[in-house]
Amino acid sequence: MTRDGLARFEYLPLTVTDGERTLTVNVMRDAIKFDDMPAMRWNRTVLDPNDRYDGVRPGADGREIQQIADLLDCYLMTPLLLDRLTLEAKRSGVYIDAVTGYKEGGRWVIGALADVHKLHRKIQRELEKAGGDNGGLVAVVGKYWVLSNWLLKGRFSNVRGRNVQLINYGWFSKYGNYTSVTGKLKCYQVAHIQGDAHNTPHFDPAQVIRLVHKDVMLIEEDKEPVVMDLADIMTSPELCGLVSHEGPLKITRVPSVDKLDPLPAGVYSAPPELVGITDWGETPSA
Repeated sequence: MTRDGLARFEYLPLTVTDGERTLTVNVMRDAIKFDDMPAMRWNRTVLDPNDRYDGVRPGADGREIQQIADLLDCYLMTPLLLDRLTLEAKRSGVYIDAVTGYKEGGRWVIGALADVHKLHRKIQRELEKAGGDNGGLVAVVGKYWVLSNWLLKGRFSNVRGRNVQLINYGWFSKYGNYTSVTGKLKCYQVAHIQGDAHNTPHFDPAQVIRLVHKDVMLIEEDKEPVVMDLADIMTSPELCGLVSHEGPLKITRVPSVDKLDPLPAGVYSAPPELVGITDWGETPSA
């Protein structure tokens, strides 16, 4: 569906600073959505082709999310960027605690085994209660596959000589069991405890698709702004602290997934802020 131009998403600039440098990245302000999706079970088995929903945020496995990122000239996000995004959503966008499931017939259905359309409806109800989409960042709409050095040392990091690891982070909630990487949020998933519980083929309806565009703008003191590839920031010993809580990243893609070429120009537009350096507007610092 992404190849066919059916994915619906928007970018929003997010600015982070370490006091000496300022980096502006373009994040998807919500997870990728698709319209006219049929009612489906957690494993994407269609229940009723005539029962359709718009604005559904589907989950993705590790191969799918990496290849969607390739097609859109994007990267998976990092835990630190997701903290910044969520904090900014609390400040100026719309924020809800993570929807981890729903009640049905007197029993609790967890998000990992939820019918996709029912999880979608529950999230939409919570967002409306919180005031609805105001055009800013929208959180929390799921958990996220992220880039982390834990990809190289988690429990699936060497299966028959191949790295089939995938790292899970987020599900921010005041009820979360763990502290986020900034220490400012609670969450249910962190990389080094449960975040490495799944390998690349794992699918979960709550594992939504939210990415960051590869082109970023760096402003250093007394220097002209420069547009860079986010991978160069992630892997730089000097600059990585803007986007990584664990030092330079040793990996910028999900291992074991074949790389795809970006879609041709015109299928999707790049963020408008990328048209030229002078077009990057000022945004609040997360």
